[in-house]
Amino acid sequence: MRHSISLRLLFILLLTIIITSGISITISHYKNQHEIQELFDAQLVQNARMIKASFLSSNTRRNIEHQQHKLEENIRDDKFSDDDDDEHDRHGHVYERLIAFKVWDKNNNLVLYSSAAPVALPVNNIAGFHDVFIATEKWRVFSLWTDDGQYLIETADNYDIRDELAEEISGHFISNSLISIPVLAILILLAVNQGLKPLNKIAAQVQSRQPGYLGAIDIKNIPSEILPLVESLNTLFSRVTHTLETERHFTDNAAHELRTPLAALKTQAQVALRSDQPQEKQQALQQIVHGVDRLSHLVQQLLTLARIGQGEMNISTEKLHLYQCTAEVIAELTNKALRKNIDLSLEGDEAIDIKTNKPALEMLLRNVIDNAINYSYENGSVKVSVNTTRGTPGILVTDTGPGIPTEIHSQVFERFYRINHHQQPGCGLGLAIAKQCADLIHATIKLETPENGHGLAVRIIF
Repeated sequence: MRHSISLRLLFILLLTIIITSGISITISHYKNQHEIQELFDAQLVQNARMIKASFLSSNTRRNIEHQQHKLEENIRDDKFSDDDDDEHDRHGHVYERLIAFKVWDKNNNLVLYSSAAPVALPVNNIAGFHDVFIATEKWRVFSLWTDDGQYLIETADNYDIRDELAEEISGHFISNSLISIPVLAILILLAVNQGLKPLNKIAAQVQSRQPGYLGAIDIKNIPSEILPLVESLNTLFSRVTHTLETERHFTDNAAHELRTPLAALKTQAQVALRSDQPQEKQQALQQIVHGVDRLSHLVQQLLTLARIGQGEMNISTEKLHLYQCTAEVIAELTNKALRKNIDLSLEGDEAIDIKTNKPALEMLLRNVIDNAINYSYENGSVKVSVNTTRGTPGILVTDTGPGIPTEIHSQVFERFYRINHHQQPGCGLGLAIAKQCADLIHATIKLETPENGHGLAVRIIF
């Protein structure tokens, strides 16, 4: 099953919202509890001070009964409405029964109390806040002495009020969050689908293209988030176009190069068939053998070039002795050099090590040295030097051939490029293969003119 970006974004965003909401609810719950405690504590203090103020106007036992009725009405707050709210009744508030007070004289005699005050509420002669447990209920108590020290006033409320209020506030927050999550999910899904429209538009544009059309996608009005993707596609289209052009050019040139030796083979075969002279027939057959050798070399070079161009070579690297690898390649070409009486020599530093791909290195050296042997005059020389220049290992191959003009040094690395006045056999692929091998192992190859001004020098820098 394919993954959906829209559903993935929806899941991630909703999960983030749920986690964030959970953390927010938890923090708010504890903060609400703290604020509720502060609010109810302040109410206890206010009630105690109101009772204390009432006692300043009368201290007689006779007035205390009247004072009790008056205080209870003040605490109850008769401003509550008579609507149908469950939290109110015609006498006040349902929480009222849980708010209580008691007044004690200095001899711990109870002289005044509210109807909601629990009978078991103990006297505490120390002023301030303290918690008490009455049966299974927890009460918050505030104690305050009158200025003359004759009476102790205790106001109290049940913790159930506080807990119920905190839970109710948190419950409203949670229920609102649960209701909003489905709405958020719908809105997020719509927003994500809207945001992905440019991507869908590009997909439709690519899908509607003709198979042979590899033009760049217009990046105008492309969102910055998908711009790298579009630019990568354009780069890919450009590379594919270049590859197709290169392969088409390669195929055309290969067909042309193969046509010439095949035509020559056919001509020599016809000469051999028509000739009655043994010497002429033998000469034609020798030309056929020579043509087959040249054609085999051309096919091998074409296959090698195609293999490198398609990236089929293994480009793993290993530590190699540069001098030893060069000596092995020279050993393979020694017989070819001897047939032209060419002095093929190797010199330089035998201790140079490099880390590279061995098959690509050997192919590079083989094509450069073989090219030098092909174009050197008979009885000439090819010198191969392994050395280090400014800390960089390299190889210099110098021949005694006709050389190459400086102005066309860069052109000879192109496929099938051959200098007209060179009469030596070849297909114009040797240096092209060498250049591709050098690129493959991140080496540099360039042509130079030897110090004596004769021949050609090929320098390879690793």
